[in-house]
Amino acid sequence: MAVSGGALVPAQVSPLRRFGTSLLLASAGVYLATLSAARGVPLSSTLVVFAALGGAALATVNRRLLPQVFARAIAWLAFAPSALAVGFLLASGRSTAEPLPFALAAGMALLAGAPLVHTEEAHDPFAPVRYRRTWIAAATASIAASILTGAAAVLQTWFGGVASGIGLAVLAVGLATSARAVLSMRGYGVVLGAATSLVALVAGVATGLTPLLLAAIPGAMMVAPLVLSRLVPARDDPAPSARVRVARDGGAETRLRVPDEVSRVDDFDAIDAPDEAPAPQKARRLD
Repeated sequence: MAVSGGALVPAQVSPLRRFGTSLLLASAGVYLATLSAARGVPLSSTLVVFAALGGAALATVNRRLLPQVFARAIAWLAFAPSALAVGFLLASGRSTAEPLPFALAAGMALLAGAPLVHTEEAHDPFAPVRYRRTWIAAATASIAASILTGAAAVLQTWFGGVASGIGLAVLAVGLATSARAVLSMRGYGVVLGAATSLVALVAGVATGLTPLLLAAIPGAMMVAPLVLSRLVPARDDPAPSARVRVARDGGAETRLRVPDEVSRVDDFDAIDAPDEAPAPQKARRLD
């Protein structure tokens, strides 16, 4: 999102960037599926990951904000562990040939797709006065945590832990619902996010499960803009400076005051005077 005259202007995104981001996510899914098949990874696990990356690739084509945030959540879930794996392999002096292409594809998708959440179609339904980027980051983290928690709920239920599976499923639904509500500019989204994070924090401390503590981060990110808005008062944007320009129409002159950003345009020669009601003319007698 660009800044012009102190105001945020929705980004202009070319179709090529949107298509390229989608292609990067799809290629990451194809690469991982091929690598998993060569390694003998169970087909069910491969299909789940491939479906997630394929869904993110399709969501990137959608111009609305929620699908874009979902795609970025999937991209972060793909990039973060693969980048950590690459770093660990580099530190231990081992080959990074396998995880590096996957990490590069996911990372490039994140970079290329960053402007997609700031287009006009994505900006119009979600335009808070301040901290828009922070809200979007919080919603992205909440959806990513929801996906991970939902996967853990399925695994827990599959292996017989029905009670813990139900609890994780409720937590996953709460994380996803809070993200959707925040992106819809619903006030209860922040409350639900904070409550969900508090439950995750308490459950993580009580059970000793560190991943549950990570699920408390999105809610804290949602509350942070509210706290910052209380601590840091909003500064009124200064009125843009203006210059007096002269528009000449024949022998008449009209002086207009225009902003600097307009007066700096190279091909600005004159400003037409606003249309005015024509002066009344004297009636002519018809002979």
